[in-house]
Parts: sequence; structure tokens; C-alpha cells
Amino acid sequence: MTLIPIYLALAAVGASAGTEGDTLRTLDAVVVVGSRSAEPLRQVVGAVSRVDREAMDRRGVQGIEDLARLLPGVDVGTDANRFGAQGFNLRGLDGNRVGIKLDGVPLPDGFGVGQFALAGRDLVELGIVDRVEVLRGPASTLHGSKALAGVVAYWTPDPAEADWQGDERLQGQARAGLGSRDDARWLSGRLLARGGDGRLSGLVSLGRREGNEMKNGAQDPAHFANPADYRNDSALLRLSLDAGSAGQWSAIVERGEGRRETDVQSQLFGPGRFATTYALFGDDRYERTRASLGAEWASVGALGPVRLLAWRQESATDQYSEQFRLPDRATPFQSLRTRRFLFEQDSTGLELNGQWRGEFLGAGHWQVFGVDFARHEYRGFRDGLETNLATGATSNVILGEVLPLRDFPNTRADELGLFWQDEIRFGGSWALVPGLRWESYRLRARPDALWTADNPGVAPVSLDSEQFTPKLGLRWTSGRLGLYAQYARGFRAPPFGDVNIGLNLPTFNYVALPNPDLKPERSAGLELGMRWNGEHVKGTLAVYDNRYRDLIESRANRGLNSSGQLVFQSINRDRARIRGVELEGRWWLASLSERAEGWYLDGVASWARGEDTSRDLPLNSVPPARASLAAGFESADGRWGSELRLTGVRAVTRADQSAGALFLPPGYSQWDLHAWASLRENLRLNLSVFNLGDRTAWDWSALRGVPANASNIAFYSRPARGASLGVTLDF
Repeated sequence: MTLIPIYLALAAVGASAGTEGDTLRTLDAVVVVGSRSAEPLRQVVGAVSRVDREAMDRRGVQGIEDLARLLPGVDVGTDANRFGAQGFNLRGLDGNRVGIKLDGVPLPDGFGVGQFALAGRDLVELGIVDRVEVLRGPASTLHGSKALAGVVAYWTPDPAEADWQGDERLQGQARAGLGSRDDARWLSGRLLARGGDGRLSGLVSLGRREGNEMKNGAQDPAHFANPADYRNDSALLRLSLDAGSAGQWSAIVERGEGRRETDVQSQLFGPGRFATTYALFGDDRYERTRASLGAEWASVGALGPVRLLAWRQESATDQYSEQFRLPDRATPFQSLRTRRFLFEQDSTGLELNGQWRGEFLGAGHWQVFGVDFARHEYRGFRDGLETNLATGATSNVILGEVLPLRDFPNTRADELGLFWQDEIRFGGSWALVPGLRWESYRLRARPDALWTADNPGVAPVSLDSEQFTPKLGLRWTSGRLGLYAQYARGFRAPPFGDVNIGLNLPTFNYVALPNPDLKPERSAGLELGMRWNGEHVKGTLAVYDNRYRDLIESRANRGLNSSGQLVFQSINRDRARIRGVELEGRWWLASLSERAEGWYLDGVASWARGEDTSRDLPLNSVPPARASLAAGFESADGRWGSELRLTGVRAVTRADQSAGALFLPPGYSQWDLHAWASLRENLRLNLSVFNLGDRTAWDWSALRGVPANASNIAFYSRPARGASLGVTLDF
């Protein structure tokens, strides 16, 4: 990787300053995710990054894939055939091992089974987001079971924190834009208001984004991206009330929904069950509704502040497929198979946490502690119908499955956690940061007739689990230099979709069975970090080594049972290890010469290596090394600027190919250009051009598992050259 030496050189001097409002590399920025309470990023023991609204706009961020390229150790898993972005990958772990929160409320889990059912976790329209915070590494001590890999925290604007001038009562903002990569169009607006005495304020935000398929880099029309139309809508209402000694109250109601219609041409006449498929159409929808009530008291006795958050969230993914097939041995007639997949999750939660600051035994203490409770209700089913296109006869039996059915029984999961963290300061330089969490996890299966009929004689499993997850951090600061070390334990309770998965496919002579012996996933991680907070150079370096036990492999092949059926079951793999290095920073070049005033170098780099140590095989979830270096300029008044960014990704040379040879993508480099300008005080333009050289390349996360001999490799290629233009008007 040609950029790695450059970054190592930058790290030797530090790296990362920011402009007012652009906190992409600002160590002075305040974050919440590191300690569940506001603190300067430079004081966090652990690797945390923050990206604010202005930084996203300036760099043309339209989705989480664009967001991930600005951060070290962050990747996004993508289904190129139909379902799009699935969620974040932090340091080589993805899926439900990554905690994702919106205004402190955990987002729904993901779940998938087969080729026609995949509920992902890309459920937030970034247009309503004010900032994003990312905590990388085991975070179970403060954030619980769903933070084995770390936490991504979205935050929407708080009207109580708006920049109100004098007796100003109303503020507004309108945003619009176009993107050529997927023919995107977006329009959003927000209106803020406050009462006469300033104690009551409110926010209304509405947004819509629509477009078509993301244009890939294929040169052959046969391998162009599957034609698709999508639309995402978002609505947010937020009220804030300063009730004086009765606390600061906040109520939020938010609604998000989306739809994607896809002509899935990439799987026509494909391998296995798609060999006779001559047309395939998908209609995928999701909806999510959230309501929360929060309160904060500056002090309650000796404690302060004290925070309360109660929330309710309901979500549903509803997917419909039409598959047209030519005759084959199993179905000797031309047919239409229609399928429906529905996955629902309803969650209710309550959080109460407080702080205490004081002196004890000659040391200063900042203690953060609290209790979390969440109840999740999971439901899902699949339905389908096969129609003989010659006779019109229909059947609810497809591949031997009698539909409708449930892949798992209706399930309730309760999570109760107690957490504590203390920052113990010795003198002016040293701080010891111990933490501990106790969490109880109860999973209760509630089978109904639909699940029992498809799984005769199979007893569903209920689980009870308790875990302690400690951590211990050490921080030393002197002037502009900061060093930290941290040891942290993590865990993830066995999820509903692995404990009680149930499938019975007579056509293929295999079954999937529950596993009553499934154990929690556990981790132990060591991390060393350095931060430099200079006037012209600011940056971070993190080195980590995370070891995992009992990682769950979903639906592993367990061999034949006594009836000659092939049995699949989720199991614990013994051990795994992921270690790596991360860098991020900015260097303002005015430190070299007055002529360089306004110029800067900015970038990130990450390298990781993952192994299934019990089998001595690579972990395919770990992305290849990546580095991104930008040269930019910003005017002295901050009204305009531009940035040219080079991103390099290393070739994939190590992969678990025990199930067959895989396509290993070569390395690539890509140039992107960004420019921004304030035409007036309240009017801003942002222009981005991506992949200037129109290079054809591949991301490992988009084609993990694609065979080496696949004929449509070009279909999975990265987006071709494209541009986006955004306009923001404040009023």
C-alpha cells in the first residue's frame, strides 16, 4: 500500500485539526458514546471518531458507504444483488455484533434466511442526522450485549442547543441535491421554533430521497447493476422544555420508511436453484417508528447530572419476490413463484444513569453509573405460492416447504444491565479508568401452531444468561500529547435467530435445528493509543489486539443425522483473533510557510488481520488494508474550499476458501474531488466528483463468498465515475 508510509510519517508528528463546524478530525469535539456522557474526544480512553453535518455535506456523504470511507476501521457490508447496504463492520466484525443507536435508542436487529429474505440495518436516512459518533472496539461494559465490536451512534439536532440570536423565534433550513451515481434526488427541510421565554423549543424535520440503482464500473451491459427504483422518507418531531429545577425534558417522535423495487437480472440462469430462472423481481419495504421521552436534572442530591430515557420502537421489513422459471426436474412446467418475507421487531426500553464528581482518598473521581432495561419482541414468517403458468394451478409447497411458516418461533428477549465507570485522576497527568457491567439476558420462545407444524417434534429453546464485563483503562496526558491503554471484555448473548432457527427442506433433504447449548460470544481486547493535539497538527494512532471465544457460526453444516438428512445448526467456534492498526489526522501546512495558509493534509488508514485460530483459517469478515489521503484548501473566512482525496485499498490475498475458491479482488486506488462554497451567509453549495479516473474496482465487502469462476464478477464492481451537487439554505 503506497499510502501507508505517508501515514506513518504523519503519525510521527501527529495529525488532525479541524475548522469551525467541521469536526471530521477535531480532538476538541465533544462526544457522548465513549463514556455515555459528554466529554472532549481527546479525553476518551478508546478509539472514537466524530463526523458532523458540515463534514458530511462537504464530502458528498449520501449513505453509510460514503460515511465509512472517512473513518478508520469502519466498513459497510453490501448485498449487490438486491438488498443494498446491510450495516457497519467495525474492526472486522459486522451484523448484530455492532451496536447502532439513534438518539440513544438501539436500532433493530438484522435477520436473513435464504436468497429471498434479508432484513438489514441501514435504517436511518442521513439527511435527518446532525452528527455521527463511532466507538471502535469492545464496548459491552457501557453499552451491553450488542456492542461486541463497538457502537455507531447517530444524533439528530436538539432545538434547545440551536444557536439562537437575541429574541429570535424561528430558524429554518432547506437542503436539496442531485447525485449522478444512482440518479439520486433529495429534498429535506427543518424548522426550529422557541417560545417567548426560550424555555420551550421544537423541531420539525421532513426529508425524501429517491433514485435508481447505483451505477457500477462494468463495461459490459450484461453486467451493469440491476435496475432498481428506491425511495426513503423520514419525519422527525422533537420538543424540548427547560422546566428549571424540574429538569430539562425532551420528547421525540420519528418515522422512517423506504421502498426498493429491483429487477434482479444478476441471478438469471445462475447457479443452483436459479438455473432455470428467466425473470426475478423484488419489492422490498421497511418502516420504523420511534417515540422517546428523556429528562435531565442538573443535580439530584450529590449526583449530577442525572438522565432518564424511556423509549418505544416498532419496525418491520416486508419483502416480496416474483420468480419466473422454466421447467426443470423438480418442477416440470413453466412456473411463477411468489414469496413474501416479513420480519418485525418491537422494542421497549428504559435507561437511568447518573454522575458523581468529587474527591476521595486524595484523588479526583468522575463516576458514571446506571441501569438499562430493554425488551425485544421478534416475529417473522415466510409465505409463498407456486403457479403453473400453463394451467393456472397453484400450490403452497415450494422446494418441499409447506407455506406459510416461521423460521423461528415468536420470541421475547429481556436485557437488564447495571454499569459503572470511574475516572480516577492522580495529579495533573494520570487517570485510571475502571469499569464494570453486570447484564442478565433472558430469551423466551413462544411457539405457535405455525412454527410447530413446520418443526414437528422439535422443542424450542429458552435461555438465561448472566455476564460480567469489566474494563480497565489508563490515560496519561502532558501538554499536547496523550497516551492511553485499555483492556476490555465484551460479550454478545445468543440471538433469537441462532438459538431457535428451524428449517425443513425435503427437496434438498436437509433441516436446521435449534441449539440449546449455544453459549454467549466473549471477547478480550487490548488497545494502545496516542493522541497529538497540536495547533497545526492533530491526530490519533490506535493499535489493538482482540481475542474472541465462542463466536457463533450461523447454520453450520453438522453432517448427516440418523435419517440421512443433512443437519444445519448454529454453533460456537472456539477461538478467533483480530489485530490491527488505525490512524487518522490532519496537518495544517501553515506551520511550514505563510504561503501555505489554508492548505492541509488529511486522512485515515487502517490495517487488520483476522484468524479463526481454532481452524487456522483467515476471517473473511476482516476487510483489507485501506488508506485515504487528502490535500485540501480552505479560505481564511471559511466560506469556500476544496479537497482532492486519494483512497488506496490493498488486494485481498488471504481468505477462508475451505468451501471453494473465491474471487479475491485486486487492490485499487481512487481519486475523489470535493468543493464547497458559501455564496451568501445563508446559502451553501457542495460539489463532489467520485472516481475521477473511472476505474473499475471491487470492494471485498460487496462480493465476499462469490466464487472465483463466477461469470458476472464485473457486476459486483464499485460505482463508476459520478458526481453530486447539494444546496443548503438557512433562513
